[in-house]
Amino acid sequence: MTTPFYSADCTTGSGVQPRTKINGVLAVSGEYTTLTKLIAADVIHMVKVPAGCTVLDVILDIAVMDASAALTLSVGYTGALTAFINASTVGQAGGIARLSVTGGTQKAFTAEDTIQVSVDTGPTDTTLGLMKLTVLYTMDP
Repeated sequence: MTTPFYSADCTTGSGVQPRTKINGVLAVSGEYTTLTKLIAADVIHMVKVPAGCTVLDVILDIAVMDASAALTLSVGYTGALTAFINASTVGQAGGIARLSVTGGTQKAFTAEDTIQVSVDTGPTDTTLGLMKLTVLYTMDP
C-alpha cells in the first residue's frame, strides 16, 4: 500500500487567503525532501491553492532521484493526478519540468485543493532527494 506524503506547506491551512479584485499573477511554492524510497502510486501533496484561483503554470524542480532511469512523475490535483505534467522523466537526471499537458492551463478551482506530485513508475535505486514545486495562478475578480 502506498503512503501519502505532505510537504510542510500542506500540513496545515493553505496560508493563502482568498482575495478578490487582485490583478496580476500570484505564486505559491513548496518543497519536499524524500525520506524513503518512493514507490509507484505514491502521492506528495506539495502546495495548496485557494478557492477562486486559476492555475496558469506549474514548475517542478527536482534533484536526481533515480540514476537508473526508471522514475516517472506527474503533477496534478485531487482526482486528476496528470492534469499538468504527465509521466515526466525529470527526476532521473534532475532538472525542471513545466506544465506540458494540453488543456492544463487556465484550470479554475472553485474550492481549495492541493497540487500534487504523483509517482507513476518508482525508481529502481534508493536515491533520496529534494523536490520543489511552484504554482503560478491568478484570482478571479
